[in-house]
Amino acid sequence: AVAWRLSEEPFMKQFSNLDNLKIRASYGLSGNQDIALYQTWPLMKQQNVILTGTPQIGYIPDRMGNDELRWETTSQFDFGVEASFFKSRLNIEFDAYIKNTNNVLLPIPYASSTGINGLSIQNAGQVQNKGIEISATWRSSIGDKANYYIGANLSTANNKVTEINAGGKYMSISGYSAHGAGGRGINMFKKGHSMSYFNLIETDGIFRSMEEIENYKNRKGELIQPGAQVGDVRYKDWNGDGKIDTNDQHDVGSPLPNFTFGLRLGGDWNNFDLNIFIDGVAGNKIYNYPRYCLESGAFNGNLSTNVANSWRPDNPNTDMPRFSKVDGTDNKLAYTDRWLEDGSYVRLKTIDIGYTFPKQWLQKAMIQNLRLYVSMENLLTLTKYTGYTPDLGESSSTGVSYNVFSRGIDQGRYPIPRTFSFGIQLGL
Repeated sequence: AVAWRLSEEPFMKQFSNLDNLKIRASYGLSGNQDIALYQTWPLMKQQNVILTGTPQIGYIPDRMGNDELRWETTSQFDFGVEASFFKSRLNIEFDAYIKNTNNVLLPIPYASSTGINGLSIQNAGQVQNKGIEISATWRSSIGDKANYYIGANLSTANNKVTEINAGGKYMSISGYSAHGAGGRGINMFKKGHSMSYFNLIETDGIFRSMEEIENYKNRKGELIQPGAQVGDVRYKDWNGDGKIDTNDQHDVGSPLPNFTFGLRLGGDWNNFDLNIFIDGVAGNKIYNYPRYCLESGAFNGNLSTNVANSWRPDNPNTDMPRFSKVDGTDNKLAYTDRWLEDGSYVRLKTIDIGYTFPKQWLQKAMIQNLRLYVSMENLLTLTKYTGYTPDLGESSSTGVSYNVFSRGIDQGRYPIPRTFSFGIQLGL
């Protein structure tokens, strides 16, 4: 890492409001230790068999060894600028980075010819992340007793798989399967795309009349959705082969946000203090699996109240497709963007209000400091997402063996609670 404090140079002294200006650059290498031990070793598992009518204990391969497994390595270049103005009341930081991860470790399915189920950890390829991070803070006062600050930060990220090593350069690796209903995979790892991009068939509204169904034909004059009825979902024939199937699954969005942002506000006045934090993300997608279970008709059990607004002859102006348990199989497909939603949100994350007692009130009680406070968390979330919470992170509960494939997958994640707490800070 190198840095140059420009504000100390003689030619910068003419800028009287500039307190500090530094440019810096760094480069480094790091690894990934979040991988289970002994992945290079083969494993056997017990398997009972019947020989000559008698149960026998035997062993079969459970995992093949991989002597060529290598450490995942990440190289990162960062360029940054730090600046302070007006007696350090205004502070600004800017960073731009490029991060390349080589020999990305991912679980790859075994070839069916091996007779081994499960996944093998392999060096799957290369991933590049690049973006910028900006933060600014203003601190000042009003009179002698009131101080305040305003701070904001914004970061962008562009993620792309730049190389595939495992199974050939054009191989794609599927992740979340929606419990076997996900076609070629709800999300994928493929060269030229965002890591864990959503791989779904696009919807195009619903059929409003038989005329629309009969006019939706391929080049041969054949119906593209021959089993459709009025009120059913209309799908886009993405590959142009004149039919709707898993080959029409393609990149329809990423679980990774384009922007992440935050805003901090606060101050103090006459022993009272206030701190507010707001955060959010924009540009990411979420696959709403609970909505698929409750609205598709593919499952027996409880249904969403939204199903009551399904298309019917007496309810033709709805956007909710026709509901049926006996037909309309196209409406039950899990691998479509019908279940994909905008995951952007703005959240009022925390509000802290406190009062610090004057020291002259505490001296006789031999108390150095006494502060009462109330703290509120997750008071308000503004989002278009219809699930419990858009703030999902990564989870092992989605049934994928590598958590990056769980990004943007909602399986009914328990919502973040709204919390109110009260407390006393005491110093003796």
